[in-house]
Amino acid sequence: MNSSTSTLSKSEKNWLKATLLAGGSLTVMAAATIAPAQPKISVAFSHVKDSEFVAQLLLVLPSLVIAMTAPFVGYAIDRIGRKQILIGSLILYALSGTAGYYLNDLWYILVSRGFLGMAVAGTMVTITTLVADYFEGKERNQFMGMQGAFMTFGGIIYVILGGLLAEINWRLPFLIYGASLLVFPLILKHIFEPGKAVKPTGFTGKAPLPGLRKMIYWVGLIGMIIFYMVPVQIPFYLAEITPVGELEIGLAIAAMTLCAAPAALMFQKLKEHISYPLIYALGFGIMGLGYLVVGNAYSYAQVVVGLMIGGAGFGLMIPNATVWLMEIAPAHLRGRMIGILNMAMFLGQFLSPFVVKPLIERTSIGITFGTMAFVMFGMSAAFVLSSKYFTELMQKHELNA
Repeated sequence: MNSSTSTLSKSEKNWLKATLLAGGSLTVMAAATIAPAQPKISVAFSHVKDSEFVAQLLLVLPSLVIAMTAPFVGYAIDRIGRKQILIGSLILYALSGTAGYYLNDLWYILVSRGFLGMAVAGTMVTITTLVADYFEGKERNQFMGMQGAFMTFGGIIYVILGGLLAEINWRLPFLIYGASLLVFPLILKHIFEPGKAVKPTGFTGKAPLPGLRKMIYWVGLIGMIIFYMVPVQIPFYLAEITPVGELEIGLAIAAMTLCAAPAALMFQKLKEHISYPLIYALGFGIMGLGYLVVGNAYSYAQVVVGLMIGGAGFGLMIPNATVWLMEIAPAHLRGRMIGILNMAMFLGQFLSPFVVKPLIERTSIGITFGTMAFVMFGMSAAFVLSSKYFTELMQKHELNA
């Protein structure tokens, strides 16, 4: 453990970890919490042109704003500090997230979702950077697996609760964002500012391994475009296959995150035996298999099975990207590099409906899921073939560090 946490008692360390886990749970599926309410929102605002597509934008607009603001958050926390930005982000999270409960104009609700994106960017980038500040090596890998599992369990709770509340009224799921107020006192008490990182002698202003960093960013972008088909398209896909309620929609989406959690917990053990590229290969391969099942499904149960398989693959990829980037990130550039990774991933979430919409219009949602399965099989094969190259690159980096 880093020197900034070495003086803490066991109880204090446990509270610190619990606080980071609780804060991180607010970010995953933050936008998708209202996914089960999409059909009802489009009906409630049916007088608005293209209300169905605007309802989808409510889901993905936060992702665009996160993508736009995450690099600036990363720069700010490297320059100003972590805790102040985290506190402000949690307050904004509660205010903007719950706005959909009382706003009566669909466009105003859309604007409030933009502010939610700013809040999620501040929360996610800061907490991820703090994890890198507080922990290192095997302990960091283990905690990132725990965080991935905790975030996915949080996503399950939020989406299922969103489905239950949407059954009553489409506005009620927006109240879930008030959960940030429960985390607020924990942040105040247990989060502390780590020591300021000092630039190494002869620092040129450039981070190491630019090619590898760009690859991690691009994989995060593409992976999220594919993953976010689930909360955006599954509600409408299920409506085509079989009549289901909002709760069933929420449970189907939650099934994917349910299986992502144990996969994330396995990350540390897996990393002890295989390299980062091979974990990517395994993750994309499993996720592709799940999407292939979804694309050929004829019942609600088959869709759920496919999403569970896909979730297991996705659960490996998120900690893999973050930990790999942390390993090559200098401490004084950590916030900025993590901010760019978050920008790439959330830009992928925003772009998802735009990228797949033309294919869906020409074919169907099912065929689009099947097509994306083969895209992921191709990415899996590419990582297997390039594994030796990346392993040698990392070895050279460690020797020169």
